[in-house]
Amino acid sequence: MNSPKEVLEKLLAGDFQSLIGITESVWIDAKEIPYILDTPKKKMELAKDVSAFASSGGGIIVLGFDASKDPATAVETISKVCPLPSDLLDANQYRQILGKSVYPPLNGVTIQTFDSGAGDGRVVAAIVIDSALGADKPYLVANMLDEANQSIGAYMGYFERKHDLIPPITIGRLQQLLAAGQQWSSIDQRLLAIESNMNSWSAPKPAPPKPWLRRRSEKIA
Repeated sequence: MNSPKEVLEKLLAGDFQSLIGITESVWIDAKEIPYILDTPKKKMELAKDVSAFASSGGGIIVLGFDASKDPATAVETISKVCPLPSDLLDANQYRQILGKSVYPPLNGVTIQTFDSGAGDGRVVAAIVIDSALGADKPYLVANMLDEANQSIGAYMGYFERKHDLIPPITIGRLQQLLAAGQQWSSIDQRLLAIESNMNSWSAPKPAPPKPWLRRRSEKIA
């Protein structure tokens, strides 16, 4: 499996064991437990992870899957299915936090749960981030926190997923994104000007005045 779509198909089929052996990468992340959203810092963690996927081409976060790190390479691979109680995951709360914390709105994010099949009320889950969201990047996370986990007002953060990590973004990379945004704004203005010109070309030209009207106006002048 090498795409979120294939992973989602396995989850829908209840074939959770087939995910064992998948290496975490730029498009997939695994978490043994769901996001526990009882503090501002933990809420920011959800916004950071999802926005990083959105700004990096989409992906999937699977919940209820443990990952083990290879000590030689530091690469993490899904190693165990760990179904979790369904009441630990509130999809509506996830959506509300993402709606308040990330801009532009993440309209291409879905949160799904899948019954474990054991009859014990346990589930695994997936947060799917559509690749089409990349067209609206960069995605910014509001309400950043300081070292004491206190909100620092209007400050915002930007995150991109690289391989299986979300490394700190450099000031140079952020400047590139801002410059690219200015460039696209300029192109958009040019396209609007071209469209306006084309509309004027296609507009019907006024008919020339009739000779008797021209002679009358000349006499009046």
